[in-house]
Amino acid sequence: MEHRTGYRLPVNESVRVRMGGGQDDHIEAHLTDMSVSGAFLHTEPDSCTSADTELRWTDNGDATHPSTISAHVVRRCATGVGIEWADFAPPAVCVRLNRHWLRETMEQLRAPNQD
Repeated sequence: MEHRTGYRLPVNESVRVRMGGGQDDHIEAHLTDMSVSGAFLHTEPDSCTSADTELRWTDNGDATHPSTISAHVVRRCATGVGIEWADFAPPAVCVRLNRHWLRETMEQLRAPNQD
């Protein structure tokens, strides 16, 4: 059962997904949204064959935080899969979410006053 919580941030990030512990069983996917509890992966139909997955950002993430995150497939549909992080609010996800919110805040501060 899916237990997504928090704000779902729309994203378009390339990731590699490893299914079920197979060392060479990777697929390429795109994150279309993410939150502190999970994400949605746009994939080819039936490409995620296992419930246990490991997600790796293709940009290698932040050097101070692991860029590989364990997750579980909790929902499947024609355009991809919904995943729930194995651990709530993994540091690599929080870093990415915070970067987005900081960028958004800075853009708002730089915007001309519309009075």
